[in-house]
Amino acid sequence: MLLPVRRYWVGGCSVMDCEQDGMKRCIWLGLLGALTIPAQAGAYPKLSDRSKYGAMKPQEIDAQINEAAQFRSMRRRILRHSALMLGAHYRVDPLGEGAGGQVDKDPRFQLSPVDCVTFVETTLALSLAGDLDEAHRWMDRLRYSGSVVGYRRRNHFMLAQWLPHMRRHRILRDITRKIADGPDLEHDYSAVPWEAIASRHLPMHFEGLPAPTGRVTLPLLTLDDVEAHKAQIPTGAILLLARVERPKIPVRISHLGFVIHQRNGRTIFRHASQEGWGRVVDEDLIAYLRRLDERSKWGIQGVNIQMPRHPKTLPGRLKEPGKLARQTLLP
Repeated sequence: MLLPVRRYWVGGCSVMDCEQDGMKRCIWLGLLGALTIPAQAGAYPKLSDRSKYGAMKPQEIDAQINEAAQFRSMRRRILRHSALMLGAHYRVDPLGEGAGGQVDKDPRFQLSPVDCVTFVETTLALSLAGDLDEAHRWMDRLRYSGSVVGYRRRNHFMLAQWLPHMRRHRILRDITRKIADGPDLEHDYSAVPWEAIASRHLPMHFEGLPAPTGRVTLPLLTLDDVEAHKAQIPTGAILLLARVERPKIPVRISHLGFVIHQRNGRTIFRHASQEGWGRVVDEDLIAYLRRLDERSKWGIQGVNIQMPRHPKTLPGRLKEPGKLARQTLLP
């Protein structure tokens, strides 16, 4: 039996979900596309969490974070935490501003369910932290700009907000051009006819959010470049999948996950997959990209590669969700 679906635009898996999914109310990775999701989040099949983290108590998770924090290499931390999240089940936009949120009351931190964006964000938060409490604080810092946890402060658009925020805090570094030359993605937010964009292609309550402006450029690799130079992509790097521009669609990034080189010589893509799996899984990187390119009606322009780094210092704790009414100004 087919579930009723509704079109949404991804920006960030929970942030919206990438691949061909949609979002409930996401981070809009400002770079890629349309997703198809059930009409209601509750319409998703109820899957159980099969991850190792899902079977652990908070004190056990805290011990895992503390142990991984002894590694000086961010790559080793990312490998450890992302592996422990394999099997975590998928749900579009599973995170929000917590019980105190005025718009989205989903939890601010959880290890399952995840979507493609929150899987990456959670892995980064765990890898940057020394204990569970610090991981919670890092998660807030990764998802929000400014000093307040609130829907208005969430980084909804990937190109205009999410990626610049990560670079500003020295958490991600673009290494695409160190791998190979290639095309550039260019997106002019100032030219987007926001009034003509269907609401299903925008974040929830977009009328209360400032629309992005300005032109954004992002270096890309073609799929042929990725196949030819995959050995040069470092383990733990984040791969963002960019789509070709479409009229009246304000996003261009449809999916993201981690590139990992295994000891057997295989290069895998570790990601939260809605399509087929409904979980965090490992797939052969090139086979996944080629299959997606062959089946998708929305053309792939290329991929961008970001390398996680540790900024060493955690900015101060963000203030709790504000009390401002949604009708006047989203907190």
